[in-house]
Amino acid sequence: MGGTIPRPVIGATFSTILHFLHKVLHSMASTKASILARVVLASQIMNLAVLIVDDEVPLLKNLRRYLHSFGDRFRVLTATSAEEGLAILDREEGVDVLVTDVRLPGIDGIELVRHVKADRPELPIVVMSAYGTAALRRKAKAAGALTFLEKPVDLEDLRNLLEQATAEGTGWSGRVGGLDIFDVTQLLAMSGRSMAVNVTFGDRSGTLAFRNGRLVHASTSELAGEQAFFEMARWSGGTFEELPRSGADSLSPNVKMPFPQLMIEAARHRDEEAERLSQGIQEHGPSSSRQDSQPSRDTGKEHGMNIAKVNATLNYLKEELGAGLLATDIFAADDGQSIAGVNSEPKASALFNEVTDYLGKVLKGAGFPPLNRYYYLDLVDNKAVLVLSYGKFRHGLLMDSSKVKMGLLLNVYVPHLLKELPPALA
Repeated sequence: MGGTIPRPVIGATFSTILHFLHKVLHSMASTKASILARVVLASQIMNLAVLIVDDEVPLLKNLRRYLHSFGDRFRVLTATSAEEGLAILDREEGVDVLVTDVRLPGIDGIELVRHVKADRPELPIVVMSAYGTAALRRKAKAAGALTFLEKPVDLEDLRNLLEQATAEGTGWSGRVGGLDIFDVTQLLAMSGRSMAVNVTFGDRSGTLAFRNGRLVHASTSELAGEQAFFEMARWSGGTFEELPRSGADSLSPNVKMPFPQLMIEAARHRDEEAERLSQGIQEHGPSSSRQDSQPSRDTGKEHGMNIAKVNATLNYLKEELGAGLLATDIFAADDGQSIAGVNSEPKASALFNEVTDYLGKVLKGAGFPPLNRYYYLDLVDNKAVLVLSYGKFRHGLLMDSSKVKMGLLLNVYVPHLLKELPPALA
């Protein structure tokens, strides 16, 4: 089996890895987005007129049958060519959303999008294709498509897309089961929308405002800005109502912290509240304590680790990286449970534990050498993740890459961690 690994195997392996990373990083949010779409929008979006353009007649029949299975929720119109679709749009003013394939006889789907957007710029359009290259996606977006759906079409994904596409501008309200303000904030940020939301939780209330998906305003009756959001993140549920556009525009920006850092801090405040409630301590306002910014002092006792050495090493890391270190956790390789950290992120620990396991399996299956002591992920928005392996434990770091010098990280800090922590965790 010696020699080089065939290039097709390399391509397939990295394609599989990247697909998995995208899927696992998206899964947490997409599951909640699906819940939000069904619960919030189901009571309001009725009898949506959907025009589907595709030259595959069996597919049209299947999509129509599926959408009609939801009773009065959807009214489905179909066309087998762009020309027929344009004729339907001319006579049917009430079409709420257009779904079109790219490959059509005559005028193709991208040109259809351009035609429709020139005449009806407000109409949401979903483009689908079995040939979803990055270039084609960019072309569809540039033409005016709201989103791109790959064939074979996942029927539930299509339904959620239709409901979300037509939610723009309709407003929404209601109690969202299973989600809290923390979750809803992430969903609204993902949507890229500009809007404001009133939140009510018992006798408390607050307001959040977003511009192009960025949280720019947070306020309660007593607090404003980041502290207001941290307080609201402690609430375990709530009723959510979108404000009219005029009300949203009147809210002045008061949140300046970058969104990833804001969410990490909010999670810390929420965890503090949960811990206090479990200890029976009543809290009446936002905490100014920075206790959770310090390394954990006793979580490693049950593992028999040298806690003093672990904490000293984490303190060293915190002092050396400074503002460049957003969060770090040491977690068990068998279950992803965080046992020590700074600005601890248990969900991220579990997530990257799964990513690490999967990377190892894919590399082994393709005949690659196994993962060694660490791997590094360069993410967008100046974020980076470093995961180190210490045998039965793993160590994840979330960093602001614009504030961390790569040379020092890989040549000084990583060797120090690999020297100090494995013996302390043994």
